[in-house]
Parts: sequence; structure tokens; C-alpha cells
Amino acid sequence: MKKFVIVMVSIFILFIFIMMNYLLWDKENLMEQRDNDRIEQDWLRGQNRTLQATVEELEQAIRKLQDEKEEQQNKIIDLENKLREALERENSSIKDIQEKNQAIAHYKRFMEEEVKNVAVKWFSDISNRKYEESFEYLYKNFTLQGNKYDKKNYIELVKGFETIYILPDKDSEVKPFAVIQDEGSAYEVYTRIKALISLKSGNIEGIGDIFQNGVNTLEVVFLYDIDLERWIIKSIEVIL
Repeated sequence: MKKFVIVMVSIFILFIFIMMNYLLWDKENLMEQRDNDRIEQDWLRGQNRTLQATVEELEQAIRKLQDEKEEQQNKIIDLENKLREALERENSSIKDIQEKNQAIAHYKRFMEEEVKNVAVKWFSDISNRKYEESFEYLYKNFTLQGNKYDKKNYIELVKGFETIYILPDKDSEVKPFAVIQDEGSAYEVYTRIKALISLKSGNIEGIGDIFQNGVNTLEVVFLYDIDLERWIIKSIEVIL
């Protein structure tokens, strides 16, 4: 009986010892797990902070892009408005120009006597040897048969005329002075003139190569000089 008690006590003590060891081992495991959990939580907190910072950066980038988008949209709207205004001004200017051109073109039909008087005076000055005065009727870039003439060459040329004047109506089957419609710009008047010309004897400065004695058909372009506020002769072509 004594031995049995001793064995039982020994077993109990052994059990207690084993349980103590287990509890110590379990406690160490729990502490280690707690440390691991703390490390994992710290890591997760760090990841969370990183993700949160990334989200904030993305949100800022999105807001910036939205602001830039709105700014670009405003610029586009502003440019569209400016373009529309420019087109409206252009259309208005074109309309004004067209109206002015139409008015001038319409008025051209009533200018025949005015430009005819210029031609009559020009011819008269030439026939009366007023060469200097006749030059004042010409455009600064006046051309005859496509060639430019300065004052000196012009005077040398017209000295070859004995007389020049518009053919009287009674001596012509067609109108001797006529405005050619739908020709030239708004500030130009194209005319066709039947001129009766008498040349001096001798081919002075080649005038005989351009004009001939008798009736010559001339296409004369008159230009309205805005500065001078009068009509001048821009060019002459002799129609053979």
C-alpha cells in the first residue's frame, strides 16, 4: 500500500511537472505569436499608410487633371467664341465690300460722261501740245500696250500726234465711247474708244508702230484715285 501511494504521488508530481512544462511552452508560443501578430499589424499599418498616401496622390492628380481639363475647355470655348466673332466680322466685312462693290458697279453705268470727259481733256491737251498737262491725267504706273512710260518717254511719244480726238457719233456705226460692263475692279472702269488719230510725218519714237492714221480702237482703263479724288488713265491697249 505504501508503495502504491508512493507511485501515485510520483505519477502526480510527474504530471504536474509535465503540465508546468506544457504551460510554459504554450505561454512562450503565445508570446511569440503575439509578437508575430504585432509585427504583422505594424506591417499592415505601414502598408495602409502607403496605400492611403498613394490614394491621396492619385486623388490630387485626378483633381489636377480635372482642373486642367476645365481650363482647356474654357480655352476651347474662348477660342470658339473668338473664331465665331472673327467669322462674323469677316462675313460683315465681306458683305460690306460686296455691297460697296455692287454700289460702285451700279454707279459705273452713270460714270460714262465723267470718264469720257477725262479722255476728251487728255486728247485735247495732246492735240494742243500741252504735253506736261496731259501727263497729269495718267496713273503713276501707266502702261501703253503693256509697257510703262515715265514722263520723259511719254512726252517724246505723244509728240508724234498731230491730233487725236473721239470719233463723232455721226461718223461711227457703233458707239464711239462705251463703258465695258462687268470688267475690272470696283475702282476701275473699262472703256472702248473709237479715236480719230492724225500722226506727224516720220516715225517719232516708234509711235507709228502703235497707232495708225485714221480710226483706232482703244481699250482704256480708268482708275479712281482715292487720294486725288478723281479719275485717271491707268492703261491703254490699241486693238488692231
